[in-house]
Amino acid sequence: MLKNISVEAALEILLNLPLKPDTEKVSLSDCLGRVLSQDVYASINVPPFDRSPFDGYALRAADTHSASSLSPAVLTIIEEIPAGKEPEHELRPGQAAKILTGAPIPKGADTTIKYEETEFTETEVKINNPLTANENIVFAGEDIPVGTRLAARGTVISAGLMGIFAGQGLNEIEVYKKPTIAILNTGTELTEVGRPLMPAKIYNSNVYTLSAYLLEQGALPFNGGTVEDNPEAIALRIDELLKSSDMVITTGGASVGDYDWAVTAAERTGADILFWKTQMKPGGSIIAAEKG
Repeated sequence: MLKNISVEAALEILLNLPLKPDTEKVSLSDCLGRVLSQDVYASINVPPFDRSPFDGYALRAADTHSASSLSPAVLTIIEEIPAGKEPEHELRPGQAAKILTGAPIPKGADTTIKYEETEFTETEVKINNPLTANENIVFAGEDIPVGTRLAARGTVISAGLMGIFAGQGLNEIEVYKKPTIAILNTGTELTEVGRPLMPAKIYNSNVYTLSAYLLEQGALPFNGGTVEDNPEAIALRIDELLKSSDMVITTGGASVGDYDWAVTAAERTGADILFWKTQMKPGGSIIAAEKG
């Protein structure tokens, strides 16, 4: 049994335990704060098609090759393409399409221009300067190409990541199950809150502080009850709680007093004691053990 080790050494021991947490699939709407159990990759391009970055006109750059203010290129408007509408026509020489922000670029077009940079009627648009092909277009996959790793295993899912997953059409996400942690309160002196406080007793406050910390870290804590200062009773209760939880945290009893039974109780459960006591104050009287 390791005794009185540094905090860093204690953390290293705990973090290197060969844990194999179970996984589950949860709906996208319920995955905030959960931990990914596998890498997630883009299965579609974002955007999924070439689109316009602004309101204006889609056209062929070649049609503006010699355009100037004295001799503008005059193009016939053949359709209007709002966002969400698939283009109906392929552009031919001398043609343009009125296009709105986010709308798909029609076949035949290789550039766009803003409304305010043109002169236009309902049927024609005039352009006073040459345009360059493949400019002013948001190409498919420009934001996220297919095959991009969106997030690695172990990532805590944030609000932004939820939006990225939604952009991939994912409605379920595979995550690690939240660990269930029982908090066993040891001490003959403890009284549960809400009950009258009798002489020589104190309220059981640790369970609420620990539960809150565990909830903040994404665990599922529950109050495992209170047990008197008796090593056999503590050991039996630990074994019972382990049947319905992944971990048991006991409060109190980890020092060297006559009624400190944490080490003895852990040994009686058959657990392997990883370390006892760490070089920190307060909280140095701590025991960590692994069973099974």
